[in-house]
Amino acid sequence: MVAAHESLAENAYRDMLVNCSMDDVATTKAVSGVLATWMKPSLEKAGIDPAADNRTAIDFSGDIASANKAWKHVWSAGQGVGQIKRSYSVAELVDELHQGYLASQQRSH
Repeated sequence: MVAAHESLAENAYRDMLVNCSMDDVATTKAVSGVLATWMKPSLEKAGIDPAADNRTAIDFSGDIASANKAWKHVWSAGQGVGQIKRSYSVAELVDELHQGYLASQQRSH
């Protein structure tokens, strides 16, 4: 989970995952030429217009050291983005899943 404290994601990425909802996600080819879902605040920060139709082939001949990079500078998210309410430790997440599992077992008996 990207929002876990132990992930190698930048704190700003984790914070954006917590603060975004599905309304903050855009599906676009504007980043890499490949259709993907991106968090709008990261697109805005990188100066990328999600409405742009990037039909050109991906070109690796430019200055890739300083250019915006998909998933490093522009961050993706999917339909679960609105469900992330805070950043967790992996131990907290495992405990929450375990407690949910135990509760579902109790309901089924």
